[in-house]
Amino acid sequence: MIELKPIDTDSEETARIFDLTKESCERLNSYLLDFIETIQILSERKNKLAAGGDAAAVTEVDDSITFVESKIAEVTESMKKIAEWMPALVELKEVQ
Repeated sequence: MIELKPIDTDSEETARIFDLTKESCERLNSYLLDFIETIQILSERKNKLAAGGDAAAVTEVDDSITFVESKIAEVTESMKKIAEWMPALVELKEVQ
């Protein structure tokens, strides 16, 4: 997760930019959480299909899981870069 560090400002323009940046961080966090939830759902589906012996469907779900994992990696890498570029403004936090 990426968090915007609080700032103290009297400038309306700075506050507006801060709010826009905060919204962007929240969207990235939402994408990441959605992808993680998708992996959980797909894993449950895979287990049910495996129990039913549908190997072709299991392979299809595995492909979907791999795709979503690549999206998680992309979002995570973006978050890391943002935190590296703007350490005074944002902080990267581990999701458990």
